[in-house]
Amino acid sequence: MLQNLTNFFSLITGRQIKQTAANDDLIALGTKDNRFNGGYRPTAITVKDLIGQQLETTLFAFPFNYVVAPVMQETNNTLSGPSYFFGNTINNKSYAVSGTISVQTNASFWYIGTISANEPLNGTLPWKVTGTVYAFDDSLPGGSWLQTGLCDGARFGDTNGGSVQADYCTIIEDYNSTPGSIDLYLAVNSLAAIGDIFGNVSFQYEFFVEDTLNLTFTNAI
Repeated sequence: MLQNLTNFFSLITGRQIKQTAANDDLIALGTKDNRFNGGYRPTAITVKDLIGQQLETTLFAFPFNYVVAPVMQETNNTLSGPSYFFGNTINNKSYAVSGTISVQTNASFWYIGTISANEPLNGTLPWKVTGTVYAFDDSLPGGSWLQTGLCDGARFGDTNGGSVQADYCTIIEDYNSTPGSIDLYLAVNSLAAIGDIFGNVSFQYEFFVEDTLNLTFTNAI
């Protein structure tokens, strides 16, 4: 098993990560089989079959780089008080959208999902954006996995070697692509990168809306 992990990490350190794949390309799998040492035997599946099953794993994510497909959950947080704009009392409830996305290119937007309601959404009250960027840096002795907070300044691996700092790494709201709803994207950019940046971004985006709204959330799966 240790040798298999070493071989896998060498693909990253050797910069042999592909950005595209043909239908007949093979993806290595470990199939559960207690007759083998470690309880697994090496097998493979074609890209076409993997997509056909809509199988999500922590190593290969389809079709929008999802490692953990984003979901939305209502939280127990509430926010109430007088509105100085309208002179009434507002009552807000909180939701959190969470997931993990595999970032593999620089200066891009990764679709998280769309928030809709029983009436057109005019906006939300953003509350917290938290998370972790998990990336490999081969410039350190033996290579090391870095964990930095989801923020401007988070560090990503660089396919040209080492790791680089992001100029921004955050969640953005788009009100234009889906009128009446809100599209969420993970936005990442690094001006310091020489090659492509890579890393897994785990995030939680929490926001408030009026308690009279009934929200729904859809992603690309």
